[in-house]
Amino acid sequence: MFSLQGLVEPINLMSASANSGEILQRGISACSEGADGDILPLKIYGSKGHTRGGGELHVDAEGHFMRRFRNVVQKLSREYSEVTPEFDRVELEVVEDAWLHLSFLYEAYGPNEIRAVLTDTMMLGQEAHPSSQFKIQDLEQDRNELVLEYKLSKGRHYALTIYYIGAHKLDDQGESGCSVFDLTLSISHADGLMHGTRCPKGDEF
Repeated sequence: MFSLQGLVEPINLMSASANSGEILQRGISACSEGADGDILPLKIYGSKGHTRGGGELHVDAEGHFMRRFRNVVQKLSREYSEVTPEFDRVELEVVEDAWLHLSFLYEAYGPNEIRAVLTDTMMLGQEAHPSSQFKIQDLEQDRNELVLEYKLSKGRHYALTIYYIGAHKLDDQGESGCSVFDLTLSISHADGLMHGTRCPKGDEF
């Protein structure tokens, strides 16, 4: 159960075949919680035809992509740093106007935080601002969910940079532990999304 602190979550329309491609790398030995977790991809291609044929993640023929990356390790150092945080970067290729939806689920403790920044690499790294953004917290206040949605323009290339703010959590003995998060990432072509959400013929709304 979550308490809402922002807007209503945007609608996502996904086909059954939206899980395109494969996650090629899994796990990280330094973190037991993330040993069987996912590693974020370096790039998500705009279509299968633009891939190199090696199972890279891509938007499918119906204009949809959706993937939930589970138990991704937050790259946190023992010493807190907000000036030069660790990060992951995912390139996004866009062949049609589309919507990008991001939902991060992560632990809430101390200064632990995730920040997502989307930049247009064809516009010298100009930051793209989300059309909607909110954060909710569960009733026990031990998990946060950060939700963002962006409009992507046809023919552009974007870079999604995920910054990890904070430091390792400490146990009762003062030993450092690691944190993991889940990320649901979806891309839907705008035309397909509008077509899929049209009312049946004859309805007024």
